[in-house]
Amino acid sequence: MKTASDNHPNGPGSRQVLIDAIEARIAREKLTCTGFGRDAFDDASFLGRLDRGADVRPETAGKVLAFLGEESRGPRFLREIEA
Repeated sequence: MKTASDNHPNGPGSRQVLIDAIEARIAREKLTCTGFGRDAFDDASFLGRLDRGADVRPETAGKVLAFLGEESRGPRFLREIEA
């Protein structure tokens, strides 16, 4: 199922890439979904909303990626354009 975030400038499937990264962290660290959301940015219901198909704003995706220790795609994309 395609969502609006699949058409986001960060690229097709960005939402799924984010979900996959979150699920990998949860499995690796044996976290609960609510625990991850609470630890990442004080929102225990975040993953539940994602599971129900909610879109992810670029700012929120950036926060999640920062929490995961990964770079947001936005800054990397801008650097490539400017080069």
